[in-house]
Amino acid sequence: MLRVSIKKCINRKWVGMSEYQRVIFRTKKGLGGLTKKEQYSIWIADNLGEKIGERYAPYLEKLGFLLAEFNLCNGCKENFFDYENYEDFKPVYQQIISQTDAEISEILKGSNNRYPKSYASQKIIWKQQYAKYTYEKGQRASPDNLGGIIDFGVILRSYLRFLYYQERPALIYPKNENELATWEGSLDDSINYWAVSVENEHLFEGFVALEVGYLADFRQYESRAAIESVIAKKRRDSRRPVIYSKAVWEFCHEMQFGDVVYAKIGAKKIVGRGIVIGDYNFDSTVSKNQHTRKVVWTEKGEWELPEPITTKYLTLFNPYPEWLTATDELINGEITIPTTNAKYATQAFLAEVFIDKQTLNRLISLLKNKKNLILQGAPGVGKTFIAKRLAYVMMQETDDDRISMIQFHQSYSYEDFIEGYRPNVEGEGFKLKAGPFINFANQAADDPKRDYFLIIDEINRGNLSKIFGELMMLIEADKRQQSLDLLYSNQPFSVPENLYIIGMMNTADRSLALLDYALRRRFAFFELEPAFANPTFVNYLKNSAQQKNLPRLIEVIKSLNLAIEAELGKGFKIGHSYFVGEALNRHPNERLVEIVEYEIIPQLHEYWFDDFQKANNWAMRLRECCENG
Repeated sequence: MLRVSIKKCINRKWVGMSEYQRVIFRTKKGLGGLTKKEQYSIWIADNLGEKIGERYAPYLEKLGFLLAEFNLCNGCKENFFDYENYEDFKPVYQQIISQTDAEISEILKGSNNRYPKSYASQKIIWKQQYAKYTYEKGQRASPDNLGGIIDFGVILRSYLRFLYYQERPALIYPKNENELATWEGSLDDSINYWAVSVENEHLFEGFVALEVGYLADFRQYESRAAIESVIAKKRRDSRRPVIYSKAVWEFCHEMQFGDVVYAKIGAKKIVGRGIVIGDYNFDSTVSKNQHTRKVVWTEKGEWELPEPITTKYLTLFNPYPEWLTATDELINGEITIPTTNAKYATQAFLAEVFIDKQTLNRLISLLKNKKNLILQGAPGVGKTFIAKRLAYVMMQETDDDRISMIQFHQSYSYEDFIEGYRPNVEGEGFKLKAGPFINFANQAADDPKRDYFLIIDEINRGNLSKIFGELMMLIEADKRQQSLDLLYSNQPFSVPENLYIIGMMNTADRSLALLDYALRRRFAFFELEPAFANPTFVNYLKNSAQQKNLPRLIEVIKSLNLAIEAELGKGFKIGHSYFVGEALNRHPNERLVEIVEYEIIPQLHEYWFDDFQKANNWAMRLRECCENG
């Protein structure tokens, strides 16, 4: 049953997984060989978003220890991955987040995401204590900066949902269609995010106010229409006070404990970020700030926004997760998990990729001029490894947030890649949903000064005309910024200049059809060869842990490749990547036997399926190189 669930997961969401998660699937069979952390990361990628598991897992590994340190949990296991089933973890969750069985049932259905009021105070303690803890560890520049700290309730709920649905593979997790929780794994879909116009005194006195002096207690009005009627009588013009009535209603009835507020002055300045910890309050004894809510301001300062926002008194920003993420990054100034990006220059590329500088410069030139590049070659020439590092060297840093990796397959479609209708989580009707290409292109368009890279594995396994549809034209270098109306939404869309597409194509797969001419005109094609003669690889060979057998084996592989090229073509050669990796250094003899016996020899029998003797002769020569190691 569980293996069937994993198979469905591969078929349905393989394209949305990170490179790390795809490696897990390729190297393990089912879930039996995976740790709880690996299982969690795969499930989260499938159901909450690719980046979330990578962000949450490091917290879960030490969450029990941290909650105990901060007096938020007693008797919890230090590593929450040690809770291996739902029934064991549920009472722990309830101890920390005081919610009933009925409330948890609603949370699992996706129909109620609110936390109890007490959680708002817990969240503040968590953020303050975690900031202090990481500061003392030298991981944070200031104990007063609470930026980049993911709320522990969100992490707990992700693990609760994972355990529940993992044990019930027949059930489908009701994904959150507004995708707040999936935006970089940093936004909480259980709360609202508000931008509020303030005066500086609000930050120092611990509240936020809504100034509508001629309205009494907001709670006396039964509807927005009633509020609108009172405000309209005070206005001198005939316009409906829709904005004001909406702000009053939301401030009183929809803003809740635990919501995040961004204090703004004007349209371009943020002066604080805080957490709501009080109900609406009306004080008739004062002439100013009659309508208030208590707020703990976790950050105070002045941050200039790159673009102006609305000047309305109160604005709900949940529909704009990209703004929330960018503003948080602006306020935070630092992120502790994951670590900051490392610089990645040409020398870093040449040190770990078996390509010379001239070839690297050629690849960069092709990609810059054509915008779209396909790396083609035999198995084991390092296409995926090179593609990602080519992106790094063009970005000049290891920024995985600006890289999106997907994989095409035979059933992949326009609806999966661009946009299409999907069933509503409630089970009735359908909803139009943007695909990964639209989302990533929009992300690149919002950040025009930096490069973004879409890396497509097995690009020739999909029906590309069907997948790209009308966007086949827009990906051309000279058609960028031109727009077409999308098929379903009928909205204009263009591919930004700073979005590069790198595809990988395995030339040794007989099951694949040749790419059509329309696609070939839009991509540059670069053939990657085995790099056994590359100076960096030769140096790697000299320093390898297997000094005796590995060099002998490489010489046989070179001869084998000559025979393969003469009979089958150079696209079928054996690549150098088979002989690279930490496992080969840790267990050189055992790993060398595994590579030869279980990876290369089966490939030879596939190549020469009609000539068993030839395949067997080469297999014997390869095995001889592994003897007496």
